[in-house]
Order: sequence, then structure tokens, then C-alpha cells
Amino acid sequence: MALAAAADPGRTPSLEPLTRLVGDDLVRVNQRIIEYMHSPVALIPQLAGHIVAAGGKRLRPMLTLAAAQLCGYSGERHVSLAACVEFIHTATLLHDDVVDESDLRRGIATANAVWGNKASVLVGDFLFSRAFQLMVADGSLEVLAILSHASAVIAEGEVLQLVTANDTGTTEESYLEVIRSMWPGKIVVKGVQNLADSKRLIDLGVDGIVLSNHGGRQLDRAPIPFRLLPEVVREVGKDATVMVDTGIMHGADIVASMALGAKFTLIGRAYLYGLMAGGRRGVDRTIEILRSEIERTMKLLGVSTIA
Repeated sequence: MALAAAADPGRTPSLEPLTRLVGDDLVRVNQRIIEYMHSPVALIPQLAGHIVAAGGKRLRPMLTLAAAQLCGYSGERHVSLAACVEFIHTATLLHDDVVDESDLRRGIATANAVWGNKASVLVGDFLFSRAFQLMVADGSLEVLAILSHASAVIAEGEVLQLVTANDTGTTEESYLEVIRSMWPGKIVVKGVQNLADSKRLIDLGVDGIVLSNHGGRQLDRAPIPFRLLPEVVREVGKDATVMVDTGIMHGADIVASMALGAKFTLIGRAYLYGLMAGGRRGVDRTIEILRSEIERTMKLLGVSTIA
């Protein structure tokens, strides 16, 4: 990732291209949201409007709209379904703030801090109901099945997280169940410090592990990940992606790690030094230095590719 960034240091990550792509449809989505937030019960639009006005990138509806364009869709359904997705998301935020006892979201007082827990939960329920009204109005049983299933999985995940929170007896398997209930993608576990844990995590179905002692921040005599790397790669490297962290301060450290079987390394401390010294330019300079050190080390080794 660092090397890819170095190839185009002037590029700033931004959602602006996506926003421009779906801009006209997003205006209609916002209008649909306002329309469906309306209620003769004054507290409902007032409280719902509070969290909507608090900001947010509208990433979920934008992805819905972009997916419709990608598939060549030219009808009107995507607008209502994008609003539906945003209603589900907003409802979960209201409920999450109550469960987490949060007072602030994006630097603004949460709805539960202003109106209380009962009002927040009930308005969250109202938004869920509006989402299902939009699903039914769409007329597709397949859409209804997908989004209702997603809503159920979200709720199950939150309940599972609640019952495992602050429980020191919670197993790694239970934690992974919580994560999987909220995240359908691949899972990487960081902080692995021995071969036995590596094997157990692979048996539990994780997709990758990061050998790390967190820079010795908690235990400065914890195992050194670099020394663990060869045996871990030998035992589990065929079944999962093995990465390494801790002590990566020179390009030669990256080359050595990959020579021992790591797919890639993390460079958190190095780039943070650059960030503290010079902001974004400092990070760009850090990447340049690491890249030049990698290239020099490879030349000295007589190799032309990192693979």
C-alpha cells in the first residue's frame, strides 16, 4: 500500500468523484428522505432531522446509486432504495448511541443526550418502519428479503456485542462471531505472538494474521515478530495471508520480512514520525525514503522483483 501511494504522491483520497457521479440522484434521495421523515408527531422529524443534519458522507446511498449506474439501470427505483438504506443506517446510529451511552457524534450532541433514550429508540424504530415501507413500495420480494435479512443481522450483531462486552471469559471465537455479524468481508487479526495462536485463528476461519507485539508498548519483552515469521509462514502461510508489524523502520526490514514469507508489512511508526515532522509532506517523504531503501537493498541482493 505504501509503495502504491508513493507512485502517485500528489493524489489525495476523496469522495468528490463519486459525489459528482451521483450528484443529481443524491439530491433526489435527500428529498425522498425529507419526505419520509415527515410525521404529524412533531418530535419525529425534529429528532430525525437532528441526526441527519449532523453531517455524514451519505456513503451508503451514494454506493447504491453508483451501483445502479454501474449496472446500467435507468429507472427510478434506485432513489427510493438509496433512501431506504440511509434510513436503516440512521436508525442503527440512534440505537447505537443509546446502547453505547454516547453524548457526542461528529462533535454534536447525540439525540439521546438532547431528547433522552426513550425518544431516540422510538424514533429509530420509526425510521426502520419507514425503511420497510420503502422496501414494500419497491415491489421486489428479492430486495425485501435482502434488506430485511441485513437488518436482522445488524440487530443480532448488536445483541451479541452487548452480551459479550466487558466479559473477560469471552473467547476469540465469540469475538469473531460478533465481527462477522457486522462485517461480511475478510477478517485479519493483529497482535499474534506465537505459532499456536496463529494455528487456532486459522482454524477459526480468519483470512489473515499480523504478527505484532505492538512495538513493545505494553510488554517490551514480548516475542519479536520477525523471529516468529519463518515458522508461522511455514505452518499457516498456505491457508491465510501472513503480515508482520513492529520494528519496520528501514526499507531493508520490509525486504527481509518479505524474503521470510510475509505478504507485506505495516509501517505505522515510520509514517507517524513523518507525519509529526512534516504533515502530509512528511508522510510522502517517509514513503520516498522507504522506497529508495527497498530498491537499494534489492540491488545489493541482486534481485529485480519483490515477489
